[in-house]
Amino acid sequence: MIPACDGRSDGQTVGQNLRWLIGYCAQVWDAVHGKPPSREGFTIFPVLLHPRSKGNIRLKSENPDDPPLINPNYLSEDIDVKILAEGTVTCRMYY
Repeated sequence: MIPACDGRSDGQTVGQNLRWLIGYCAQVWDAVHGKPPSREGFTIFPVLLHPRSKGNIRLKSENPDDPPLINPNYLSEDIDVKILAEGTVTCRMYY
């Protein structure tokens, strides 16, 4: 599993904002991307557009100011894992 970032990166680069959006922590991002040899390049990664896994959102309390309890339940269905793994293999063919 990929470690999640603790908070949003307010960095100035698109890469830092993309890293936050994807949820990669700095350690994982640097291990995968490292220091690029130039400014030109591309990033490719698989995405599940129609995941079968279902999460849920529940109220934490009766207080409307309390944030809800969110359980995204990512990759709880085996088919989602299989499709994402196949997408990763396909991405590696272009890397």
